[in-house]
Amino acid sequence: MKGLIQTVTFLILGTIALSPLRGDILLNEISAGGSTDWIELKLTPDTDSMDISGLFVTMYYGTNRRIADSPVTLYGRDIPDTPWDDRFAVIYFTSAQSGDETDEAGDLNNNGIREIYCDNYGLWNTDCSVSIDTDDDPANNGILDFAAFSNRDGSINTTVASYISSAIKYGMWHESLSSNLQDCCSYIGPDGMNSWSTLSRNDTADTNSMDDFMLTPYATPGKENIINTPGARSGILRPLKKRILYKPGPASAD
Repeated sequence: MKGLIQTVTFLILGTIALSPLRGDILLNEISAGGSTDWIELKLTPDTDSMDISGLFVTMYYGTNRRIADSPVTLYGRDIPDTPWDDRFAVIYFTSAQSGDETDEAGDLNNNGIREIYCDNYGLWNTDCSVSIDTDDDPANNGILDFAAFSNRDGSINTTVASYISSAIKYGMWHESLSSNLQDCCSYIGPDGMNSWSTLSRNDTADTNSMDDFMLTPYATPGKENIINTPGARSGILRPLKKRILYKPGPASAD
């Protein structure tokens, strides 16, 4: 019996060692309908801090690069003395506009949002997946968090389907009972996301499924998501005619 217990313990510890960061860093908000695609990362309260610079935020297609060349440290809590909410980082899929806001650089544009620019292949606004990964290959079992979304037109893109299948294989996304993988993706409407809509993570436990996200008309980069408004019905929120963006302006000079 003792030998059996030791074997089981070894297997459990070995499994944990494969992915020590899983569950610590999450995809929190996704925007794929505007002029520049972006995603927001959030560090969970269970983790004191994490340097995310060596990770990839990627849909895997094309050539992609690491988040940054120097440390970008997130914290599991907001630190009052810093210019931004330390739990969040916003990653733009475009070349640098004002420089990466690394630990050393600070808040370069004084807008209170930690912003990083990765000149990666942008998100697709039909069928798409996006991942936080230790590399740029979904088949290497390095996925830390994963999301898939679709317009559910009845025929999934085969390349995206292969990425979703890898995530399902390693337990990072849940498949549906349907033979069409689009049915396990978060629904973004028949025409995809609008410039004002985002997929926002619900304030619930991470289930690695489409139930983790809701399409909303609220973009809140660098801040907590807005999921429901007073009197709103449950389910997918209908996009408003005008985008609601919570984004603090530049800090005033002393």
